[in-house]
Amino acid sequence: MREFRLLKHKSGAYEILPVGWSFGALIFHVFWAIGNGLFLRFMRLISPALVFEGAGILLLNLPKYEDIGGLLTQLSAFIGIASVIFFAAVAFDWRAELLMKKGYEEVATIYGRTAIQALNKWALSDDADRLLDKS
Repeated sequence: MREFRLLKHKSGAYEILPVGWSFGALIFHVFWAIGNGLFLRFMRLISPALVFEGAGILLLNLPKYEDIGGLLTQLSAFIGIASVIFFAAVAFDWRAELLMKKGYEEVATIYGRTAIQALNKWALSDDADRLLDKS
């Protein structure tokens, strides 16, 4: 069973977000970030790796500083990989935070193998009846 957050907007729209790890953000990190409105936040996270990579490439072209350039390039790869792994771990939390800034509020935590199964199971519960009566 997987855990999902159910968020409701003031207008009556709903969003369902998984809790935990995002394989989409791990594999397609830049595109996932763009598609979910988190591109600038992702770029702030990955920017140290980009700076070290740029400095490393510049130093690799100078024979006197070639060793330092190689070290910076390796360090940038490590920082980049660590940043992407961290992004995959927090991507859904950041997405929920962004939605809450746009007027959504978390109304329920639901469980199921898939989002649709969890939503269907929740829709048949007493919690759904209470929430939908308030609408």
